[in-house]
Amino acid sequence: MLKNRDTIFDANGCADERQSAAVYSRIARALAADYFCIYYVDTDSGRYIEYDPRGADRAFDIERGGEDFFARMRRDMEQRCYPADLEGFLSAFTKEKLLAALERSSSFTLTYRMLIDGAPQYVSMKITRMDSEDDSSHIVVGVSNVDAQIKREQELILAREQVNRDALTGVKSKYAFLEAEKRWDQLIGQGKAQPFSVVECDPNGLKHINDTLGHQAGDEHIRGACRIICNIFKHSPVYRTGGDEFTVILSGADHAGRDRLMEIFAESNREREASGGVIIACGLADYDPQHDAAFSDVFRRADAAMYEDKKRLKADER
Repeated sequence: MLKNRDTIFDANGCADERQSAAVYSRIARALAADYFCIYYVDTDSGRYIEYDPRGADRAFDIERGGEDFFARMRRDMEQRCYPADLEGFLSAFTKEKLLAALERSSSFTLTYRMLIDGAPQYVSMKITRMDSEDDSSHIVVGVSNVDAQIKREQELILAREQVNRDALTGVKSKYAFLEAEKRWDQLIGQGKAQPFSVVECDPNGLKHINDTLGHQAGDEHIRGACRIICNIFKHSPVYRTGGDEFTVILSGADHAGRDRLMEIFAESNREREASGGVIIACGLADYDPQHDAAFSDVFRRADAAMYEDKKRLKADER
């Protein structure tokens, strides 16, 4: 552990090669696996020394030592930082903000993209204050390439978004519905479920459209029905749970106003029936904490109510 900053910098701000070599050797052994560039910085004077733990060419083309680390790094980033990330980097990377962050925590991390070999790559800069009271004016700054890690995380996020989103309509998918069912079952099992309702929707006439006009027209029929459902239940999650089946879970304000929403749904059906638009059967069921042991109990009642509405709508058509 460094006991005094003069073991690294002499009175003129120059590095003492004999003593600094041992320090940097220990840093290299500890951090070589993670960082491709390390800086040891005197925050009082701004003097710094750069160390490359890999012994490779230095990515930033910065001198081994210098007088003003913060100003030099900001100038370098104006040339090497990916343009879309530059403003954010410069806003965060000031001496005042970094030292204030280190007052709140022992370390601080900035993640941004740099142009490396002409291509933007994610890097992470970790700033840590030396933990010795005698060395409190010094920080260690390590820069690591985290491009592969972040891109893997982005791919996982994209994959989760894709599996949770229905490709045809853009609403939540059957997988997302099953995950929501699990969450509601947990709340019900713990006795923590707030009042909610399930609405089951199914547009009429899909088979006839597929048989006479083709599946492309059938897909548009499904998308049109989905738009109607989403426009009425604007504040609730809508799931496509089957070929032309949609489920809506009402809670909060939508649950409180569910009777009026169902009236609006019926009025909308009547308007489209007069104009020759898509007709959607719809059924609602409320969660009953005295009798419902699981989400599926509410869903089954909503599904049964929807089929009753479908029978009524078909009878009206005749």
